[in-house]
Amino acid sequence: MKREAVQVGQHYLSVEGGYFGGRGPEWEVVSVVELNDGVTCARLAMTRNPTEQITIAISVLQTPRMYRLVSEWPAE
Repeated sequence: MKREAVQVGQHYLSVEGGYFGGRGPEWEVVSVVELNDGVTCARLAMTRNPTEQITIAISVLQTPRMYRLVSEWPAE
């Protein structure tokens, strides 16, 4: 399976699910950085509450059982 590059503005849906079996939160990539140890990470902001942010490894973001790409670019 070919993995596409993670870019700022992409939206990902958390596959793990939300409360009471609903869908998980949607996240927007706000930055992509490479750490000192060579691991590339994405900084994500929750779309419904941008103050809620997480940083995860790109490899985790590209794991289909964890996250799913829902849009290439933000809606304008």
